[in-house]
Amino acid sequence: MLETKGWAAMGRILSASRLAIAYLSNSGLTSIWSALTGKIWLALTAITRQRSLVSNFAATSNVIALVLSTLVFLYGCGGGKTTLGNNTITKPTPTIAVTSSPPGAKIFIDGKDSGAYSAATGSGPTKVAIENVPTEGSVHLITLKLEGYHDWNMFVMLMPDSIVRVDARLTSCLQAQTTGKLIITSEPEGAEVFLDGKPTGMRTPAELTGLSPTRHAIKLQHGTLELFDFVDVKPDGVVELHAVFDEPTKGSISGVVYNVNGDTMLDADVKLMLGEQVVATARTTLFGTFLFRNIAPGKYTIRATAETSSGTFVGERSNIVVVSGRRTFNADVTVFPEGIVGSIQGKVTNRAGVPIEGAHVFTLVGLLSASSDVTDSSGRYRLTNVLEGSRIVEALAPGYLCSRREVYVEKGKTVQLDFILEEASKELAPLPKPEPPSGTMLTYPATVSRGLNDGSRNAFISFLRLHRLGELIKVLTASRQQGKHTRMPRKGFIIEADLWWKPVSREDVIGYVVYRSFAEVGGFKRIATIYGVALPILVDVSDEHTPSKPVRYAITLLSTLNSESDMSDPVSLEPIGEARLKSPPNQAIIKVSEGEQISFEWHPVDGATAYWVQLFSEFPTGAVDPQWETVIPLKGTKITYDGPQLLRGKTYYWMVIASNSDIPKVATAFSYSELRQFVVQ
Repeated sequence: MLETKGWAAMGRILSASRLAIAYLSNSGLTSIWSALTGKIWLALTAITRQRSLVSNFAATSNVIALVLSTLVFLYGCGGGKTTLGNNTITKPTPTIAVTSSPPGAKIFIDGKDSGAYSAATGSGPTKVAIENVPTEGSVHLITLKLEGYHDWNMFVMLMPDSIVRVDARLTSCLQAQTTGKLIITSEPEGAEVFLDGKPTGMRTPAELTGLSPTRHAIKLQHGTLELFDFVDVKPDGVVELHAVFDEPTKGSISGVVYNVNGDTMLDADVKLMLGEQVVATARTTLFGTFLFRNIAPGKYTIRATAETSSGTFVGERSNIVVVSGRRTFNADVTVFPEGIVGSIQGKVTNRAGVPIEGAHVFTLVGLLSASSDVTDSSGRYRLTNVLEGSRIVEALAPGYLCSRREVYVEKGKTVQLDFILEEASKELAPLPKPEPPSGTMLTYPATVSRGLNDGSRNAFISFLRLHRLGELIKVLTASRQQGKHTRMPRKGFIIEADLWWKPVSREDVIGYVVYRSFAEVGGFKRIATIYGVALPILVDVSDEHTPSKPVRYAITLLSTLNSESDMSDPVSLEPIGEARLKSPPNQAIIKVSEGEQISFEWHPVDGATAYWVQLFSEFPTGAVDPQWETVIPLKGTKITYDGPQLLRGKTYYWMVIASNSDIPKVATAFSYSELRQFVVQ
């Protein structure tokens, strides 16, 4: 058991690091970090994976986002181009973007001089491209060196489609001349200890003394497991780092943190409370998910705090029950502004002061509209329930150039914000031809909801995450509130087209028009008009979609004069059929003799060329990875399980995902089945 120790009495400065895992073998593990009464803990779960085309990638993908600190985050970037069908898609270049205070530090990658120097904190970062990043990602040691300052080190993980931004706070050698101590323990003991990329020759438990007062990169290796972390050592300070494996007899809790607009909250701080005692802490992933492991049975409260550019959001959920040997899922928390929301009101006129009736006024939060109104005959509008903080407000009206203004909203107050719109010239500069949209056809059971509580949908989201299909995840998440839908689906299964495209920012563009055609040539019909240039998503759910029936989509830009640009080049898509399972049946109790294994069987899917079979040892929540996944190319419809031993009396969940390619990033059509469960006897 842990003892509570006061910082002053012990003279210890505990690291606030987030721990990250990478299992670089044919195994996978799930990481979660927590702080228990002043110590840093890491809960690890290692799972032997099926040796398949995706096993190596899935292993390291379980570092879900590798959010190493509030100063390190992932974001998309541009790079080379690749072709998908008739569509050209930007291929990101994996890059490390570096800033520091003070600037001018020489940047070393894995001990080699990159030839680049860090930019100043708060400015545009220095970008260092990393070549040959594998599909499963790669871990790199970043070192910053500046004369008169202590060397600064940290591990980062790069994926092929992301940039990792690093912001370093360098420590002056003159101001910090004394050293610190690092104490590392682990369960089990005997993990090799590496400091700043070099072996120390020590194994846990280990005590490292004489450490310079700066950030240090830590690697622990125990067999095939590798743990990457960083610690900030202070002068005369002591940092404790402890890694521990999961205890399966205890319970787990998982959930999602949302804001009031339904957006998932990245890097929110989540605390698990027993009364007023903090039992564990976690940070949410890119998808707003969190996970607590090794939790003793009992009733808990979850408190979430998210720091954003708009301020602090807080939320709480009580009476979360943990049962030994089980996961409590869907323990979702909604966060609200720490203060009270405010309002925005004003008037929209033209340059002559004439009120403009029918103007659309709304605030933007990411892709979703937080609050909107249409002006009355006096040109007046009012936006209520606007979150406190800096807000971007946009006003659109046919015949006028759109206007976007920034305003600060105070809690409980109403701020006045007027717009004067400029009349659009009847001789506007020609609108550019937009880039073609990207798209994926998706077939799934009609019983599946669009929320995060549906197991089969969550399992499919996990599949997309493991295979780095981030754009489709964004569409599926944002479309819960913003996506446009057309006609109702046919019975049994839904076929939808998920479309996204590059947003265009011009004052004479007020939205997009989306066209669809089932003909080989021409035949395009308008199916949707989307007002607002920051909303480049459409979900087309229609009973006109049938398996193997090609469909094409194209977009135009809509001007303030209601004129349109030339139509983009189309993207051509073709849905595949329904994924229907055969055996085992749902809620089956299966008796397995010694040496036998369970087989999974399904019906052939029209148009599919590959199948993935997933087995989950826990109900999928979006944060849960499959215990076993295997890909079957061509047209096989049966597979015998050969993963980790199944436990008697335990409930398992399985499903099948079909696609028109055995390479997920190349596939343009997916079909996923219902989620079935069974118990082994």
